[in-house]
Parts: sequence; C-alpha cells; structure tokens
Amino acid sequence: MASKFTFEFDITNLLHVKTTKNDKDGNPVKCLIIPIEKNHMELNFKKDGFIIRGTMSPVKTPVDGGRTHVMRLSVPKGIYAAMTDKEKEAVPWLGSAKEWKEEVPAQGQPPVGTDFSQPEEDDLPF
Repeated sequence: MASKFTFEFDITNLLHVKTTKNDKDGNPVKCLIIPIEKNHMELNFKKDGFIIRGTMSPVKTPVDGGRTHVMRLSVPKGIYAAMTDKEKEAVPWLGSAKEWKEEVPAQGQPPVGTDFSQPEEDDLPF
C-alpha cells in the first residue's frame, strides 16, 4: 500500500507580491501575485493552468509536529546548472510533510466524531 502524506505548502516562499484588489462589487480582496516564469512554473496544457514542481526529501530527525519530509522548488536542470552557488541556496523551501497514518479505534469503541446522540445547541454558523 502506498504511503499518504499530509503537507503544508507556503506559497509565500515563492517570489510574490502582496496586494489588495477590488472585487466586482468594489470590496477589497487580499491577493498574492505570483510571477509564472520567475518561479519556474510550467503550463499544464491539459487543464490550461500552471503547475509547480518540487522535490520532497526525508529529514534525519522529525521536526515541527512529526514532520518527516521537506519540500523544495524544483528548478529545470539547465537553469539550475547555470546558477551560482548563492542562487542555488536561494531556491525556496516550499513546506514540509509527514506520513499520514489512519488511527484505528480500539475494538468496541466508535470512531471519534460518530456519536450523534447529543443534540446540537445551535444551527450551523454558516
């Protein structure tokens, strides 16, 4: 069975600009503008979108809540080969991950969150 991972991906580690734009009703919306070429993103022709390639590597000692892997932006081979050492060091770390393990409840106990016998006090908040 293949491993599953949970991950945190911090897009602000990519080259970006924070700004505020107005929506169609004139309300301010916080935005990130992420330049495509400067972040080595590729066009996904099948979906008319853009993808970011990264490398996930294990760490020697789990950190930050059991995180066992780190993710770094992948740079195309030809571009990476032409980079200086300083530029290579500046390639951003995108986030971290840990293997996801499904917890099996003890025999005879219902899984967490399945006791519907208690009525809720209020309606949904949304």
